[in-house]
Amino acid sequence: MAALDRILDRIARTMKLVAAVWLFLLSIFILIEVLARLANISLAGLKEVVANSIVVIAFLQLPYTVRIGGMLRAELIDDMVPGSVSLVLRRLAFLLGALLFGAVAYAGWTPMLRAWATGEYEGEGGFRVVTYPVRTAIVLCSALGALNFLMLALGVGPREAAESQPSH
Repeated sequence: MAALDRILDRIARTMKLVAAVWLFLLSIFILIEVLARLANISLAGLKEVVANSIVVIAFLQLPYTVRIGGMLRAELIDDMVPGSVSLVLRRLAFLLGALLFGAVAYAGWTPMLRAWATGEYEGEGGFRVVTYPVRTAIVLCSALGALNFLMLALGVGPREAAESQPSH
């Protein structure tokens, strides 16, 4: 299990880095678009690229966010219950997170395969953006998010995520 955890950590950190670089490049393209519009020039397809990129960037960060305990959670209940109950509730929340992102991966599987098979795209006119990379990222990143949640539910993974508690 420890070897799997190290592999998941390496994958999550790499995906986070890819997302950061992608976001930086996207911001440069948006700046170029703004400057081009000042000269009455429009870059075709940037809207579709940005929309699809934001989805991919968000999902690329999912496994790392799960690993560091960065997912949204309500600490109110943690403050109201003893530590042992809080741990059980946290493990239950991890299982629910695994179930949620497992369901997202499962639900996205057929649309992903269809996008690959048909060459599905978004956009009109001369510039079209293929959607299979986005659909693939959603499925793979959701599956990795589910796996990370499952590892945390089993008590394997980063200490910050698995044992983080607010101070009472």
